[in-house]
Amino acid sequence: MMPKMMLFSHICNPIYITGAEKLLLFFIQEWMPHYQCVLVVPNEGALSKQAKALGIEIIVLPCPLLYSIYQPNQHVRGELEVLKQNAAWGHLLYLLRLVQPDMVMTNTCVHVLPAVAAKSLGIPTVWQITETMVETEWVSLSVGIIDEYADHIIGISQATMRSFQAAGLQGKITILSPSWHMERLEPEQWSHYRTIKRMQLRMNDSTKLIGYISSYIYPNKGLYHFLKMALQISKRYSHVAFVILGKPKDEPYFQKCMSLVQKSNHFHQFHFIRFEHHIQAIYPAMDMVVIPSLTSEGFGMTALEGLIFGKPVIAYRSGGLSEIMQATANDEYLVEPGDIDGLAQRVSFLLDHPEQAEYVGQLNHQRVMAAFGIDQYRIGLQSLMSNPALQVRNRVAMEPIVAPNRKHAKKSKKRFIVKKRKRTTKGRKHRKRKKRRRSRV
Repeated sequence: MMPKMMLFSHICNPIYITGAEKLLLFFIQEWMPHYQCVLVVPNEGALSKQAKALGIEIIVLPCPLLYSIYQPNQHVRGELEVLKQNAAWGHLLYLLRLVQPDMVMTNTCVHVLPAVAAKSLGIPTVWQITETMVETEWVSLSVGIIDEYADHIIGISQATMRSFQAAGLQGKITILSPSWHMERLEPEQWSHYRTIKRMQLRMNDSTKLIGYISSYIYPNKGLYHFLKMALQISKRYSHVAFVILGKPKDEPYFQKCMSLVQKSNHFHQFHFIRFEHHIQAIYPAMDMVVIPSLTSEGFGMTALEGLIFGKPVIAYRSGGLSEIMQATANDEYLVEPGDIDGLAQRVSFLLDHPEQAEYVGQLNHQRVMAAFGIDQYRIGLQSLMSNPALQVRNRVAMEPIVAPNRKHAKKSKKRFIVKKRKRTTKGRKHRKRKKRRRSRV
Protein backbone atom coordinates (compact mmCIF):
# COMPACT_ATOMS: atom_id res chain seq x y z
CA MET A 1 0.00 0.00 0.00
CA MET A 2 1.24 3.49 -0.88
CA PRO A 3 2.41 5.70 2.00
CA LYS A 4 0.16 8.70 2.64
CA MET A 5 1.20 12.34 2.49
CA MET A 6 -0.97 15.16 3.83
CA LEU A 7 -0.27 18.57 2.30
CA PHE A 8 -1.52 21.87 3.74
CA SER A 9 -2.22 24.97 1.65
CA HIS A 10 -2.45 28.28 3.48
CA ILE A 11 -4.96 29.69 0.96
CA CYS A 12 -7.43 28.55 -1.67
CA ASN A 13 -8.38 31.49 -3.84
CA PRO A 14 -12.03 31.23 -4.91
CA ILE A 15 -11.40 32.37 -8.50
CA TYR A 16 -7.85 31.63 -9.62
CA ILE A 17 -4.65 29.95 -8.47
CA THR A 18 -1.88 32.12 -7.03
CA GLY A 19 1.83 31.39 -7.49
CA ALA A 20 2.16 29.54 -4.17
CA GLU A 21 -0.90 27.40 -4.93
CA LYS A 22 0.40 26.64 -8.42
CA LEU A 23 3.70 25.43 -6.94
CA LEU A 24 1.91 23.23 -4.41
CA LEU A 25 -0.34 21.62 -7.02
CA PHE A 26 2.67 20.89 -9.24
CA PHE A 27 4.51 19.41 -6.24
CA ILE A 28 1.54 17.12 -5.50
CA GLN A 29 1.34 15.90 -9.08
CA GLU A 30 5.00 14.92 -9.01
CA TRP A 31 4.61 13.07 -5.69
CA MET A 32 1.41 11.21 -6.66
CA PRO A 33 3.22 8.22 -8.26
CA HIS A 34 4.94 7.64 -4.91
CA TYR A 35 2.43 8.77 -2.28
CA GLN A 36 -1.31 8.84 -1.73
CA CYS A 37 -1.76 12.60 -1.46
CA VAL A 38 -4.39 14.35 0.64
CA LEU A 39 -4.70 18.12 0.23
CA VAL A 40 -5.99 20.23 3.13
CA VAL A 41 -7.31 23.68 2.19
CA PRO A 42 -8.94 26.43 4.29
CA ASN A 43 -11.93 26.65 1.95
CA GLU A 44 -13.11 25.44 -1.45
CA GLY A 45 -11.70 27.32 -4.43
CA ALA A 46 -9.80 27.09 -7.71
CA LEU A 47 -6.99 25.00 -6.17
CA SER A 48 -9.31 22.41 -4.64
CA LYS A 49 -11.34 22.23 -7.86
CA GLN A 50 -8.26 21.51 -9.99
CA ALA A 51 -6.90 19.06 -7.42
CA LYS A 52 -10.19 17.13 -7.37
CA ALA A 53 -10.09 16.87 -11.15
CA LEU A 54 -6.71 15.14 -10.76
CA GLY A 55 -8.20 12.63 -8.31
CA ILE A 56 -6.68 14.16 -5.18
CA GLU A 57 -8.62 13.83 -1.94
CA ILE A 58 -9.60 17.22 -0.49
CA ILE A 59 -10.23 18.10 3.15
CA VAL A 60 -11.42 21.57 4.15
CA LEU A 61 -10.03 22.83 7.46
CA PRO A 62 -9.62 26.56 8.18
CA CYS A 63 -6.38 27.32 9.98
CA PRO A 64 -4.98 30.66 11.27
CA LEU A 65 -1.65 31.88 9.89
CA LEU A 66 1.38 33.31 11.68
CA TYR A 67 2.17 36.41 9.60
CA SER A 68 4.85 37.65 11.98
CA ILE A 69 7.10 34.73 10.99
CA TYR A 70 7.43 36.38 7.56
CA GLN A 71 8.26 39.80 9.01
CA PRO A 72 9.73 38.72 12.35
CA ASN A 73 9.46 40.64 15.61
CA GLN A 74 10.49 39.77 19.15
CA HIS A 75 7.02 38.41 19.92
CA VAL A 76 6.85 35.76 17.17
CA ARG A 77 7.20 32.78 19.53
CA GLY A 78 4.58 34.20 21.87
CA GLU A 79 2.22 34.70 18.93
CA LEU A 80 2.74 31.05 17.98
CA GLU A 81 1.69 29.99 21.48
CA VAL A 82 -1.41 32.18 21.15
CA LEU A 83 -2.27 30.43 17.86
CA LYS A 84 -2.13 27.08 19.65
CA GLN A 85 -4.99 28.29 21.86
CA ASN A 86 -7.15 28.61 18.75
CA ALA A 87 -9.77 25.89 18.22
CA ALA A 88 -7.98 25.01 14.96
CA TRP A 89 -5.11 23.52 16.97
CA GLY A 90 -7.34 20.84 18.45
CA HIS A 91 -8.95 20.19 15.09
CA LEU A 92 -5.54 19.75 13.46
CA LEU A 93 -4.46 17.18 16.05
CA TYR A 94 -7.79 15.39 15.67
CA LEU A 95 -7.46 15.31 11.87
CA LEU A 96 -3.87 14.04 11.92
CA ARG A 97 -4.79 11.24 14.33
CA LEU A 98 -7.79 10.38 12.18
CA VAL A 99 -5.92 10.24 8.85
CA GLN A 100 -2.54 9.10 10.24
CA PRO A 101 -0.36 10.31 7.33
CA ASP A 102 3.17 9.01 6.89
CA MET A 103 4.38 12.52 6.05
CA VAL A 104 3.11 16.09 6.33
CA MET A 105 4.06 18.98 4.06
CA THR A 106 3.13 22.58 4.83
CA ASN A 107 3.38 25.31 2.19
CA THR A 108 4.72 28.85 2.84
CA CYS A 109 6.41 30.10 5.99
CA VAL A 110 3.22 31.55 7.50
CA HIS A 111 1.41 28.16 7.60
CA VAL A 112 2.93 27.13 10.91
CA LEU A 113 0.33 25.11 12.84
CA PRO A 114 0.27 22.00 10.57
CA ALA A 115 4.03 21.57 11.00
CA VAL A 116 3.86 22.10 14.77
CA ALA A 117 0.96 19.65 15.14
CA ALA A 118 2.61 16.99 12.95
CA LYS A 119 5.90 17.27 14.81
CA SER A 120 4.14 16.88 18.15
CA LEU A 121 2.75 13.56 16.89
CA GLY A 122 6.07 12.33 15.53
CA ILE A 123 5.09 12.60 11.87
CA PRO A 124 7.97 13.43 9.45
CA THR A 125 7.42 17.00 8.29
CA VAL A 126 8.54 18.90 5.20
CA TRP A 127 8.21 22.68 5.19
CA GLN A 128 8.28 24.41 1.79
CA ILE A 129 9.33 28.07 1.93
CA THR A 130 8.12 30.02 -1.11
CA GLU A 131 8.84 33.56 0.07
CA THR A 132 11.89 35.53 1.16
CA MET A 133 11.41 36.38 4.82
CA VAL A 134 12.11 39.98 5.77
CA GLU A 135 15.54 40.07 7.40
CA THR A 136 14.75 42.04 10.54
CA GLU A 137 16.95 41.75 13.63
CA TRP A 138 14.55 39.02 14.82
CA VAL A 139 14.75 36.78 11.72
CA SER A 140 16.72 34.18 13.68
CA LEU A 141 13.58 33.56 15.77
CA SER A 142 11.59 32.69 12.63
CA VAL A 143 14.40 30.47 11.35
CA GLY A 144 14.52 28.75 14.76
CA ILE A 145 10.78 27.97 14.69
CA ILE A 146 10.96 26.45 11.21
CA ASP A 147 14.10 24.51 12.10
CA GLU A 148 12.47 23.14 15.26
CA TYR A 149 9.31 21.85 13.59
CA ALA A 150 10.58 20.75 10.16
CA ASP A 151 12.49 17.54 9.52
CA HIS A 152 13.48 19.02 6.16
CA ILE A 153 13.12 22.43 4.52
CA ILE A 154 12.47 23.01 0.82
CA GLY A 155 13.37 26.38 -0.64
CA ILE A 156 12.22 27.36 -4.12
CA SER A 157 15.32 29.53 -4.60
CA GLN A 158 18.58 30.51 -2.94
CA ALA A 159 16.91 33.79 -1.96
CA THR A 160 14.29 32.00 0.16
CA MET A 161 17.04 30.08 1.99
CA ARG A 162 19.46 32.93 2.65
CA SER A 163 18.54 33.28 6.35
CA PHE A 164 18.62 29.49 6.84
CA GLN A 165 22.04 29.13 5.26
CA ALA A 166 23.33 31.96 7.45
CA ALA A 167 22.12 29.93 10.45
CA GLY A 168 24.20 26.92 9.34
CA LEU A 169 21.26 24.75 8.24
CA GLN A 170 22.65 23.77 4.82
CA GLY A 171 22.35 20.06 5.64
CA LYS A 172 18.63 20.40 6.25
CA ILE A 173 17.83 22.28 3.05
CA THR A 174 16.91 21.27 -0.50
CA ILE A 175 16.58 23.89 -3.25
CA LEU A 176 13.75 22.71 -5.50
CA SER A 177 12.97 25.41 -8.02
CA PRO A 178 9.56 25.39 -9.74
CA SER A 179 9.01 23.63 -13.04
CA TRP A 180 6.06 22.85 -15.31
CA HIS A 181 4.38 20.21 -17.47
CA MET A 182 4.83 21.51 -21.01
CA GLU A 183 1.95 19.51 -22.50
CA ARG A 184 -0.52 21.31 -20.22
CA LEU A 185 0.52 24.63 -21.72
CA GLU A 186 -0.58 23.42 -25.20
CA PRO A 187 2.44 24.71 -27.18
CA GLU A 188 0.85 23.56 -30.43
CA GLN A 189 -1.94 26.11 -29.81
CA TRP A 190 0.20 29.16 -28.98
CA SER A 191 -0.06 30.66 -32.46
CA HIS A 192 -3.85 30.29 -32.34
CA TYR A 193 -4.06 31.81 -28.85
CA ARG A 194 -1.96 34.76 -30.03
CA THR A 195 -4.36 35.46 -32.86
CA ILE A 196 -7.46 35.14 -30.67
CA LYS A 197 -6.19 37.40 -27.86
CA ARG A 198 -4.98 40.07 -30.26
CA MET A 199 -8.35 40.05 -31.99
CA GLN A 200 -10.00 40.55 -28.59
CA LEU A 201 -7.66 43.47 -27.88
CA ARG A 202 -8.24 44.84 -31.41
CA MET A 203 -4.62 45.00 -32.44
CA ASN A 204 -2.83 43.74 -35.51
CA ASP A 205 0.29 41.59 -35.48
CA SER A 206 2.60 44.52 -36.24
CA THR A 207 1.80 46.09 -32.85
CA LYS A 208 4.35 45.21 -30.18
CA LEU A 209 2.55 44.19 -26.99
CA ILE A 210 4.45 44.62 -23.71
CA GLY A 211 3.00 42.73 -20.74
CA TYR A 212 2.79 43.06 -16.97
CA ILE A 213 1.30 40.17 -14.95
CA SER A 214 0.70 39.79 -11.22
CA SER A 215 -1.91 37.69 -9.38
CA TYR A 216 -2.51 40.65 -7.06
CA ILE A 217 -1.67 44.28 -7.75
CA TYR A 218 -0.26 46.23 -4.79
CA PRO A 219 2.66 48.69 -4.41
CA ASN A 220 5.50 46.13 -4.05
CA LYS A 221 4.57 44.55 -7.39
CA GLY A 222 5.65 47.75 -9.14
CA LEU A 223 2.73 48.54 -11.45
CA TYR A 224 3.34 52.27 -11.04
CA HIS A 225 6.93 51.76 -12.22
CA PHE A 226 5.70 49.74 -15.19
CA LEU A 227 3.27 52.49 -16.20
CA LYS A 228 5.88 55.24 -15.84
CA MET A 229 8.17 53.19 -18.10
CA ALA A 230 5.29 52.51 -20.51
CA LEU A 231 4.45 56.21 -20.86
CA GLN A 232 8.08 56.92 -21.74
CA ILE A 233 7.92 54.24 -24.43
CA SER A 234 4.51 55.30 -25.78
CA LYS A 235 5.82 58.82 -26.47
CA ARG A 236 8.52 57.37 -28.74
CA TYR A 237 6.73 54.46 -30.41
CA SER A 238 3.24 54.54 -31.90
CA HIS A 239 3.18 50.83 -32.76
CA VAL A 240 3.36 49.71 -29.10
CA ALA A 241 0.59 48.65 -26.70
CA PHE A 242 0.60 47.49 -23.08
CA VAL A 243 -1.43 44.84 -21.27
CA ILE A 244 -1.78 44.72 -17.48
CA LEU A 245 -3.17 41.50 -16.02
CA GLY A 246 -3.97 41.23 -12.31
CA LYS A 247 -6.51 41.85 -9.58
CA PRO A 248 -6.11 45.06 -7.53
CA LYS A 249 -5.51 44.33 -3.85
CA ASP A 250 -4.88 47.94 -2.86
CA GLU A 251 -7.64 49.96 -4.53
CA PRO A 252 -6.27 53.48 -3.73
CA TYR A 253 -2.91 52.44 -5.17
CA PHE A 254 -4.55 51.00 -8.27
CA GLN A 255 -6.56 54.19 -8.79
CA LYS A 256 -3.34 56.19 -8.51
CA CYS A 257 -1.88 54.02 -11.27
CA MET A 258 -4.98 54.37 -13.42
CA SER A 259 -4.96 58.15 -12.96
CA LEU A 260 -1.39 58.28 -14.25
CA VAL A 261 -2.47 56.69 -17.53
CA GLN A 262 -5.84 58.46 -17.83
CA LYS A 263 -4.19 61.87 -17.59
CA SER A 264 -1.86 61.03 -20.47
CA ASN A 265 -2.63 61.14 -24.16
CA HIS A 266 -1.90 57.43 -24.51
CA PHE A 267 -4.70 55.75 -22.61
CA HIS A 268 -5.83 54.03 -25.82
CA GLN A 269 -2.57 52.04 -25.84
CA PHE A 270 -3.28 50.36 -22.47
CA HIS A 271 -5.39 47.25 -21.83
CA PHE A 272 -6.37 46.18 -18.30
CA ILE A 273 -7.49 42.60 -17.65
CA ARG A 274 -8.51 41.43 -14.19
CA PHE A 275 -8.28 37.68 -14.70
CA GLU A 276 -7.31 35.01 -17.21
CA HIS A 277 -8.10 31.33 -16.56
CA HIS A 278 -5.16 29.93 -18.53
CA ILE A 279 -1.76 31.56 -18.92
CA GLN A 280 -1.42 30.07 -22.42
CA ALA A 281 -4.28 32.36 -23.47
CA ILE A 282 -2.33 35.56 -22.69
CA TYR A 283 1.47 35.05 -22.92
CA PRO A 284 1.55 34.12 -26.64
CA ALA A 285 -0.07 37.48 -27.45
CA MET A 286 2.82 39.37 -25.83
CA ASP A 287 6.11 40.36 -27.43
CA MET A 288 7.99 40.97 -24.19
CA VAL A 289 7.37 40.84 -20.43
CA VAL A 290 8.45 43.44 -17.86
CA ILE A 291 8.60 42.58 -14.13
CA PRO A 292 9.36 45.64 -11.98
CA SER A 293 8.94 43.92 -8.60
CA LEU A 294 10.07 46.02 -5.65
CA THR A 295 10.03 43.16 -3.15
CA SER A 296 12.59 40.39 -2.75
CA GLU A 297 10.73 37.72 -4.73
CA GLY A 298 10.86 34.13 -3.52
CA PHE A 299 11.19 33.04 -7.13
CA GLY A 300 9.25 34.96 -9.77
CA MET A 301 6.76 32.75 -11.59
CA THR A 302 5.94 35.50 -14.09
CA ALA A 303 9.56 35.61 -15.23
CA LEU A 304 9.67 31.82 -15.53
CA GLU A 305 6.45 31.78 -17.55
CA GLY A 306 7.62 34.57 -19.84
CA LEU A 307 10.79 32.61 -20.60
CA ILE A 308 8.84 29.38 -21.17
CA PHE A 309 6.68 31.14 -23.76
CA GLY A 310 9.80 32.39 -25.52
CA LYS A 311 9.54 36.08 -24.65
CA PRO A 312 12.28 38.56 -23.81
CA VAL A 313 11.97 39.30 -20.09
CA ILE A 314 13.15 42.51 -18.40
CA ALA A 315 13.09 42.60 -14.60
CA TYR A 316 14.25 44.35 -11.48
CA ARG A 317 17.07 42.60 -9.65
CA SER A 318 14.78 41.43 -6.81
CA GLY A 319 15.42 38.19 -4.88
CA GLY A 320 14.68 35.05 -6.85
CA LEU A 321 14.14 37.04 -10.05
CA SER A 322 17.90 37.55 -10.25
CA GLU A 323 18.49 33.79 -9.99
CA ILE A 324 16.10 32.99 -12.85
CA MET A 325 17.54 35.66 -15.11
CA GLN A 326 21.16 34.72 -14.37
CA ALA A 327 20.46 30.99 -14.81
CA THR A 328 19.13 31.74 -18.31
CA ALA A 329 21.96 34.17 -19.27
CA ASN A 330 19.71 37.24 -19.06
CA ASP A 331 21.93 39.39 -16.82
CA GLU A 332 21.86 42.27 -19.31
CA TYR A 333 18.07 42.48 -18.91
CA LEU A 334 18.25 42.90 -15.13
CA VAL A 335 17.80 46.42 -13.76
CA GLU A 336 18.35 47.73 -10.25
CA PRO A 337 15.04 48.14 -8.36
CA GLY A 338 13.60 51.60 -8.89
CA ASP A 339 15.51 52.30 -12.12
CA ILE A 340 12.53 53.12 -14.37
CA ASP A 341 14.81 54.66 -17.02
CA GLY A 342 16.80 51.41 -17.07
CA LEU A 343 13.61 49.47 -17.85
CA ALA A 344 12.72 51.91 -20.64
CA GLN A 345 16.22 51.70 -22.16
CA ARG A 346 16.10 47.91 -22.42
CA VAL A 347 12.58 47.90 -23.83
CA SER A 348 13.60 50.56 -26.38
CA PHE A 349 16.62 48.51 -27.45
CA LEU A 350 14.43 45.47 -28.16
CA LEU A 351 11.86 47.60 -30.02
CA ASP A 352 14.64 49.11 -32.14
CA HIS A 353 16.08 45.66 -32.85
CA PRO A 354 13.11 43.33 -33.52
CA GLU A 355 15.31 40.56 -34.92
CA GLN A 356 17.37 40.60 -31.71
CA ALA A 357 14.16 40.48 -29.66
CA GLU A 358 12.99 37.44 -31.61
CA TYR A 359 16.35 35.74 -31.14
CA VAL A 360 16.41 36.47 -27.38
CA GLY A 361 12.92 34.98 -27.01
CA GLN A 362 13.94 31.77 -28.79
CA LEU A 363 17.08 31.45 -26.66
CA ASN A 364 15.05 32.06 -23.51
CA HIS A 365 12.80 29.10 -24.27
CA GLN A 366 15.79 26.81 -24.82
CA ARG A 367 17.69 28.00 -21.75
CA VAL A 368 14.75 27.85 -19.35
CA MET A 369 14.08 24.28 -20.47
CA ALA A 370 17.68 23.36 -19.67
CA ALA A 371 17.81 25.19 -16.33
CA PHE A 372 14.32 24.59 -14.89
CA GLY A 373 12.67 21.92 -17.06
CA ILE A 374 10.93 18.85 -15.67
CA ASP A 375 14.03 16.63 -15.94
CA GLN A 376 15.99 18.96 -13.65
CA TYR A 377 13.08 19.12 -11.21
CA ARG A 378 12.79 15.34 -10.99
CA ILE A 379 16.50 14.95 -10.28
CA GLY A 380 16.05 17.26 -7.28
CA LEU A 381 12.86 15.46 -6.27
CA GLN A 382 14.58 12.06 -6.24
CA SER A 383 17.31 13.48 -4.03
CA LEU A 384 14.66 14.82 -1.65
CA MET A 385 12.78 11.52 -1.54
CA SER A 386 15.91 9.63 -0.60
CA ASN A 387 16.61 11.92 2.35
CA PRO A 388 16.81 9.76 5.52
CA ALA A 389 14.81 12.31 7.53
CA LEU A 390 11.79 11.75 5.27
CA GLN A 391 11.78 7.97 5.06
CA VAL A 392 8.54 6.30 6.10
CA ARG A 393 9.15 4.75 9.46
CA ASN A 394 7.20 2.99 12.16
CA ARG A 395 6.02 5.53 14.69
CA VAL A 396 4.85 5.14 18.22
CA ALA A 397 1.10 4.52 18.16
CA MET A 398 -0.89 7.74 18.34
CA GLU A 399 -3.24 8.49 21.18
CA PRO A 400 -6.88 7.42 20.78
CA ILE A 401 -8.92 9.71 18.53
CA VAL A 402 -10.83 12.14 20.71
CA ALA A 403 -12.65 15.26 19.56
CA PRO A 404 -10.99 18.46 20.87
CA ASN A 405 -13.53 18.79 23.70
CA ARG A 406 -17.13 17.87 24.44
CA LYS A 407 -18.45 21.30 23.65
CA HIS A 408 -16.93 21.19 20.18
CA ALA A 409 -17.28 17.44 19.56
CA LYS A 410 -20.11 17.73 17.04
CA LYS A 411 -18.69 20.90 15.56
CA SER A 412 -15.28 19.32 15.01
CA LYS A 413 -16.75 16.64 12.76
CA LYS A 414 -18.29 19.36 10.61
CA ARG A 415 -14.94 21.12 10.28
CA PHE A 416 -13.57 18.35 8.07
CA ILE A 417 -15.44 18.47 4.79
CA VAL A 418 -14.61 15.51 2.61
CA LYS A 419 -16.58 14.60 -0.51
CA LYS A 420 -18.05 11.13 -0.01
CA ARG A 421 -20.41 8.91 -1.96
CA LYS A 422 -24.03 9.49 -0.95
CA ARG A 423 -25.69 6.47 0.60
CA THR A 424 -29.37 5.74 0.07
CA THR A 425 -31.75 5.45 3.03
CA LYS A 426 -34.18 3.24 1.14
CA GLY A 427 -32.87 0.02 2.68
CA ARG A 428 -32.99 1.49 6.19
CA LYS A 429 -36.65 2.54 5.82
CA HIS A 430 -37.57 -0.87 4.42
CA ARG A 431 -35.93 -2.61 7.41
CA LYS A 432 -37.83 -0.35 9.84
CA ARG A 433 -41.21 -1.15 8.18
CA LYS A 434 -40.39 -4.87 8.22
CA LYS A 435 -39.49 -4.68 11.93
CA ARG A 436 -42.80 -2.91 12.75
CA ARG A 437 -44.79 -5.63 10.90
CA ARG A 438 -43.02 -8.35 12.87
CA SER A 439 -43.76 -6.57 16.17
CA ARG A 440 -47.50 -6.53 15.36
CA VAL A 441 -47.46 -10.29 14.84
